Amino acid sequence: MAKRKLPKTVIRKRVVKTVFWMGIAYLFLGVSVLMFRPEDGVKAEAEVQQPVQNPATEAGVETFATNFAYQYFTWGQDDKAFDDRMKRLQPYLASDVEPQAGLNLKKMKSKSSFLKSQIWKVEDAGEGRSKVTLRTQYVVTANGKKETKLNYMVVPVASDGQNFVVYDIPYFVQEPKKPKLTQNDDLNRSNVLHNPKVKAEIGDFLDSFFKVYAAGKQEEISYFTKDVEVRGLSGILTYKGIGDISVYTNVEDQGIYQVEAQVTYGDSKGATLYTYPYYAEVIKESDRWLVVKFEQK
Repeated sequence: MAKRKLPKTVIRKRVVKTVFWMGIAYLFLGVSVLMFRPEDGVKAEAEVQQPVQNPATEAGVETFATNFAYQYFTWGQDDKAFDDRMKRLQPYLASDVEPQAGLNLKKMKSKSSFLKSQIWKVEDAGEGRSKVTLRTQYVVTANGKKETKLNYMVVPVASDGQNFVVYDIPYFVQEPKKPKLTQNDDLNRSNVLHNPKVKAEIGDFLDSFFKVYAAGKQEEISYFTKDVEVRGLSGILTYKGIGDISVYTNVEDQGIYQVEAQVTYGDSKGATLYTYPYYAEVIKESDRWLVVKFEQK
């Protein structure tokens, strides 16, 4: 039996209906995705990326450590002083830390008075903990003699976000080594000016320039410069003279001389002297010397 063919109008209606319901389904799916998408996703990701602040390194730990140092480096010689120091340290120490924080006063024949302390550095020592290095001065008296001591001490500090506590015995460390610094400029100091006449002219010019730089008005300073703004001292200090001057010829072919100078100033009464290093570049135009670059080093 031959399969009956549907009329074209019926087929057309079925196609239209199928397309219609597919469109509705697609629209419903899109709306659902928008409705159920986590709105705080970006915020949550941002919060995760933010570093967690260690409360033991926050503001307040420096004051806490300095106050502790005052109590730590203050002691006497008798039993009363022993008990007094223990009571003074108690608010700072964790319950399992030795009450005298490592100092054996019973066997000591000295006394100490605190002078001053400053924070050298604060290091993160893990969750809720830090190590605070103090630079402390105190005077120890023993056998009738006084000695001023300067030591670096590390104070282990813990915090719950509300309060601080010394969680272990403080200990001394060596004085930090000074960093070795090298000159960070590109000035070639091997090409020194050997012409005494030119060097003398530059020295005389800079002597006049620094006199005006120390006490002159802005328009007076501008008379000695070209294409550079130099703000003077406005009389804060009094010009006393130039010491060593070094002149270099690295850009002499452009008419420029590079100068390093040590300049001395005095305070208003002349009782105190200050010597500062300066760098300048000078040129000569129409028998006039001019500063084209200037900086205090």
